[in-house]
Amino acid sequence: MTSSSRSRSNEDDVLFFPDVLTERSAAVAAPTARKDYHYDDDDDENDDQDDGAALASDAFFELANSPLVGYRISPEKRIVVRQNSSIQRHTGGIVWETSYLLASYMLDRFGMQQRPSPSSPSPTSTRTSRPLGKALEIGAGCGMLGLVLAASGLAHNVVLTETTDVIADLTANVQRNISTSAVSPYTTISRLLRWDALEEDVMNDEQSLLRPHTFDTIVGTDVVFTPSLVRPLLSCLALMAHVDTRIYLCLQIRCADSHALLLKKASRFGLRVEDCSDVLRDMPSCSWGLGMECKLLRLVVKKRLKDSVIIKRGKKGEKKGRSSKRSAAEVGKDGKGKKKKRKR
Repeated sequence: MTSSSRSRSNEDDVLFFPDVLTERSAAVAAPTARKDYHYDDDDDENDDQDDGAALASDAFFELANSPLVGYRISPEKRIVVRQNSSIQRHTGGIVWETSYLLASYMLDRFGMQQRPSPSSPSPTSTRTSRPLGKALEIGAGCGMLGLVLAASGLAHNVVLTETTDVIADLTANVQRNISTSAVSPYTTISRLLRWDALEEDVMNDEQSLLRPHTFDTIVGTDVVFTPSLVRPLLSCLALMAHVDTRIYLCLQIRCADSHALLLKKASRFGLRVEDCSDVLRDMPSCSWGLGMECKLLRLVVKKRLKDSVIIKRGKKGEKKGRSSKRSAAEVGKDGKGKKKKRKR
């Protein structure tokens, strides 16, 4: 690994995305490295997708095993979070592939992807300033995605939320980036938000940062993983959104029953689910996600229901005390930390 993808921070190594992916692509493009990613199939398009998936799998395996990981938004702007892969009771201790993917998509889609202009060596943007408005990340885990939205200037306020078991680590990562001036303490805040205890957590939020129907953008990654939490998840989205809110979920289908339930029950909460995964194909910073079977979903608010109705429907069939991230048992053998084999 070259020095460009790693830097020093508090005497620890930091592995940065997308540097690690870029470097692996460059290494494999060299003639001496092509033999490691050779396929006998005559289908060039499938070969390229398999190559991309293998590269991404290797890169994310390395990222998952690094105590400190970061996202480099521009040469001057980056965020860093600490992972805790030793935690067994939940999987909010590491940054999942879908978090990197949705961060890249949001940067490209909403105009803050930094590119140098011919007349200036500094990165520039031509899109509307802070187009995401007030943003909410649900099931934030280590906080990578929400911190990228805050540091990039895509949102003017970002509230990162998690459940009881994860909130301390999330808050520590928010404070880490405040201390380095990557984000502002006035615009980037962590809060406890349990999907199965919405009323309690909203009521206990003394600063009213979780006031219902006030978020312009809501994002979440790998938040669909067990049927018992699908209705509470939809309840949370419906309660926090207003009629024009952008809602994006990025996930890998770990539990087919949960995914099917999301599609089936969304309309009960006034939401419509749209699969936008195909747009990733034409985005160079995101196309690797298709090879890793990532899904990009957009939820549209079709009808605003009464809060009492949203809460009641969210409680149906819920089980209290569940983490907003998958437990190690629910992830099973497909989880982070098991390196996928390359095709030969």
